Amino acid sequence: MLRSKKLKTIKPIKPMDRMQNMQTIKPIGATKWVKAHWRYNYGTGNWEWILGHWSK
Repeated sequence: MLRSKKLKTIKPIKPMDRMQNMQTIKPIGATKWVKAHWRYNYGTGNWEWILGHWSK
């Protein structure tokens, strides 16, 4: 029996960007500042605003 692939829902249009938060003091081990951005959540079907953060 063949399984059919689950279809992803179509993403709504991404909202306008919000204000960027200020860059914080760099923690130990962090190398790159990631600007604030939108991320799509497939579970809820909504866009989420992610604040700027440090990445390793």
